[in-house]
Amino acid sequence: MRAIASKKLSATARGLCLIIGLSLVTLPSFAASFSDHQIKSVFLFNFASFVRWPEAAFAAETSPFVFCASNAHSPTIKTLRKVIEGESVGSHKLVLKVPFEPADLTSCHILFLEESDLPRYQDILPRLSTGSLLTVSDTANFVDSGGLIELVQHKAQIQPTINTSQLEQSKLSISSTLLRLANIYRTPETGETP
Repeated sequence: MRAIASKKLSATARGLCLIIGLSLVTLPSFAASFSDHQIKSVFLFNFASFVRWPEAAFAAETSPFVFCASNAHSPTIKTLRKVIEGESVGSHKLVLKVPFEPADLTSCHILFLEESDLPRYQDILPRLSTGSLLTVSDTANFVDSGGLIELVQHKAQIQPTINTSQLEQSKLSISSTLLRLANIYRTPETGETP
């Protein structure tokens, strides 16, 4: 996988990018030396490179790429702040908006929702995921609720599950590299059970 690695990244962040680049599935013993929140934050960081947003998602060519989250004290978000510091995707500087107001959602590109956020967004999650907003959570059954990417703990590994049914309704596209690394979830047809 192509990561946004640069000289500014810490050795830990570079190591985590390598894990994701080579796939957590093939390097479980190496991945085990990092905490869950470090791995999740680097997944979030790499999603900025492996998901494509439409030009209309940015007000200008140099508008920032915005990660939004509600909990500034979350270990994942604290680590994400360090990982994205001074980084860019193309001409878009990576920034973190935490906490954010609901009105800020129009300027967000990646929204990370924790379990405590879900009651507030549960009813509108499918609608949020149909535009240019990549919704991500580490909460179980997030993709069942209409979220786009769930960071799933499977044994000792964290792996993304992508809701391709919801993705097809969005304005986003995901690289084939990320799709190969991920588990794929499809919304059951009416009458089917997941």
